[in-house]
Amino acid sequence: MHELAPTPGPIACVVGARPNYMKVAPLIRALRADAAAPRTMLVHTGQHYDVAMNDRLFADLKLRTPDVNLDVGSGTHAQQTAEIMRRFEPVVDASPPSCVVVVGDVNSTLACSLVAVKKGILVVHVEAGLRSFDRTMPEEINRLLTDQICDVLYTTERSAAENLRREGISLERVHFVGNVMIDSLLASLKYAVPPSVVFAHHGADTALLSRGASPKRWRFSERPARNCRWSARCTRERASASSASGCGGWSTRAAWSSYRPRVTSRRSG
Repeated sequence: MHELAPTPGPIACVVGARPNYMKVAPLIRALRADAAAPRTMLVHTGQHYDVAMNDRLFADLKLRTPDVNLDVGSGTHAQQTAEIMRRFEPVVDASPPSCVVVVGDVNSTLACSLVAVKKGILVVHVEAGLRSFDRTMPEEINRLLTDQICDVLYTTERSAAENLRREGISLERVHFVGNVMIDSLLASLKYAVPPSVVFAHHGADTALLSRGASPKRWRFSERPARNCRWSARCTRERASASSASGCGGWSTRAAWSSYRPRVTSRRSG
């Protein structure tokens, strides 16, 4: 993780929403397997919190109980981001980390990055540089701002480096490391059972899939928080095209979803 403090504190790994869990799980495993690495401190902001979106996935991913749970819950984007910052700061003050690792593009990602960087703590963003080029998406704003302020940017695909370069970010901060979602997938293959489920995480994904053709082997379920009605159809070509656009890796989501054949429709924050 580059240069840590001379007497390193813990590596604070932040999760907040369901997509974060499967990205952090392989990182925690790798760090715990390295005897030379500082200890990890798993911080859950509580952005997602019900059993279906939280407890079950922690258990399925063999992800340990968080060391800290901020219990933020739902709210507007402004309320949630501000509350995460307000609750994360005392955690950082009480146990100063050698670095903070954030993943993905949720409000927790940006909020914890802001707190850490203003305190002079090294911040690492895993899955940096992905862009939808749609600034109406709250996640896109989180991606842009997080990448601007983080010290180290780990990318999952080659196009991400070009996105970051175009935004004026020095490529010295950028490191292509591959996709931790695939690490989670490989670790979970032994649990996979048919049929597969594709999880539609964004409204843009939903609209794209609703225009597709349907191979019978796929079942589709939309993000619980949106709960909209649409025709469950897609082609592998469309799944691949969505992944190539940098919208978050549809091919990975489609593959991962075979691990969880049931998706709840309960609403969460």
